[in-house]
Amino acid sequence: ENVVKGSNLYASGVGQQATSTVWVRDNIFLAFSFYITDKDGSGTKTAVAIVNDVATYFLRHAARFDDVIGGGADMKNPMHRPHVRFNGSTMDELDEYWNHKQNDALGYFLWLRCRLCADGKMRMSGDHLRLLGLMLEYLVKIEFWCDEDSGHWEETPKVSASSIGAVVAGAKEFKK
Repeated sequence: ENVVKGSNLYASGVGQQATSTVWVRDNIFLAFSFYITDKDGSGTKTAVAIVNDVATYFLRHAARFDDVIGGGADMKNPMHRPHVRFNGSTMDELDEYWNHKQNDALGYFLWLRCRLCADGKMRMSGDHLRLLGLMLEYLVKIEFWCDEDSGHWEETPKVSASSIGAVVAGAKEFKK
């Protein structure tokens, strides 16, 4: 396993290539696979632990959302966006330039966090509810439906159905 020391998150590399760098999207995909294959056992416990660690990271850096919502950050600068790639051991952002304009990763997190709550597997705490509200407000502020992000494939920024769909799925799950 490539679990990052001091967390429940999975590293980006394999074996000797493993680092403490984690991606939100990859960890949410892993969490979902653990959950869907073991809805009442250790898979669900692992999924909840991963999602909780991602939430902890986003809560620690909630100012990223606030700054964009409040107009204090340049939405077009990907380094001013909430970071979707970070140090899983320390929960710190990485200084290395990266295109963090990846709305799909935020949508996937929003969707799975809400799905786990709707399924009775992860109670919605006040901090998590605040985070999800902040994420939704942020996504509306950047007009995710026409925001050119790098999306799932981390390509040239463009409006992508895969990013829009992930956010819409997350918003719909939140409504439940």
